[in-house]
Amino acid sequence: MNNIRLVKIIQTKTGEFTNLPVKYLNTNYNFKKGKNWWEIVIVPFDTSNYNIDETETYKGAIRLILHWKQNGEGVYAALQEAENMLRCFKKGSCFEGVKIIANPYMNSILKEPAELLIPLTINYLLKC
Repeated sequence: MNNIRLVKIIQTKTGEFTNLPVKYLNTNYNFKKGKNWWEIVIVPFDTSNYNIDETETYKGAIRLILHWKQNGEGVYAALQEAENMLRCFKKGSCFEGVKIIANPYMNSILKEPAELLIPLTINYLLKC
């Protein structure tokens, strides 16, 4: 399956809960240097022998990574942005053929010299 369909669904869904830009590999958007943004990473699982009702089914994890510029104000605003995003992907929720199959969670914060990276993991099931 082409991940572009899933990415467009996730970009639309995340856009309901944030004003920050949402980027995926090989997609370009204009944003000013020093601004915060979200990155989508799709991690598909092997589902070659996995079908539901003879429907092609895909399973995997969506990683949403918050890129938060370090400005000396601490991590709390970034954590609030990440927690708000987690709320929009509750276990059991469905949208456009995507079902969230586990409680989403925040991974360890990664501290880079210029920014904080806050990855979220969201497990999904997609029926086509």
